[in-house]
Amino acid sequence: MYTAKRGEQSAALREAFGRVFAAVDGLVRHGQQAGKLQPGDPERARVLLFATMQGIAALVTSGAVDAEQIDQLIADAVALFTDSSH
Repeated sequence: MYTAKRGEQSAALREAFGRVFAAVDGLVRHGQQAGKLQPGDPERARVLLFATMQGIAALVTSGAVDAEQIDQLIADAVALFTDSSH
């Protein structure tokens, strides 16, 4: 989804990407303030969470993982990401 070279992205794609990153950033900041996510650099956490979700989507889209697994994979990834015991 985001593998196109930056110079080849349309303005609409850049705008959509910005909205997605802003939404994920808001979720990360809220999670940190609520104590559900580890404190630290929210940008780093945002990139890690976004990359994890994009990776799951890429695996499903490529057929490497069955689409029926996506809900559980996302739930497991979120559970791992929000585990503050590490």
